[in-house]
Amino acid sequence: LYEIKKQTIHGSAFIYRGQKYHIRVAGEHQIKNAILAIDTAQALGIPSKAIRQGLEKTRMPIRMEAVSKNPLIILDSAHNPDKIKTTVKTMLSLFDPKRNNLHLLLGFSENKPLDRMLRELALLNPKQITATRNSSHAFRKVADPRVIAKRLKRQAPQAKIQIFLEPFRALKEAKKKLKKNDILLITGSVFLSGQLRAHF
Repeated sequence: LYEIKKQTIHGSAFIYRGQKYHIRVAGEHQIKNAILAIDTAQALGIPSKAIRQGLEKTRMPIRMEAVSKNPLIILDSAHNPDKIKTTVKTMLSLFDPKRNNLHLLLGFSENKPLDRMLRELALLNPKQITATRNSSHAFRKVADPRVIAKRLKRQAPQAKIQIFLEPFRALKEAKKKLKKNDILLITGSVFLSGQLRAHF
């Protein structure tokens, strides 16, 4: 149905029904979302040029958002197993774990199926993991970073794991571990990524 012409962390170019489109968000699942928007807009009679321009200008903060180039730091709002799965798939399609050491900064809400999500994230073969929590949403209970770290030891035994209760300190310490060509992926919670976005 569609042909992917180019994919980077900064976006994707694809052809759909003979028209070329560009979106500023990474991941094949986002191309499928864009196609749904295209079909809907066309059914409403919106001109093709306006659809292309609308997709081109659309921003999606904290959805695989690259907020630092060197080192590469990505803010992601995946917060359930399905979203974590698309995040992992996107990362593996864009980066080679053998060439790019991957670091994770993770925080989750308390009511999430941690083991399923951590199992998916372990597929990224992370070298370093920092467990933390958001501190911006007083009405949403957060998963204890110590619990996250304990479960991570089973899912990603090769990774070095550190724990910080304060998210901005966690970010500061995680950044200290980064070397050239390393990547830091911040994910697990809309609230965590949203809070840390202010730093960038």
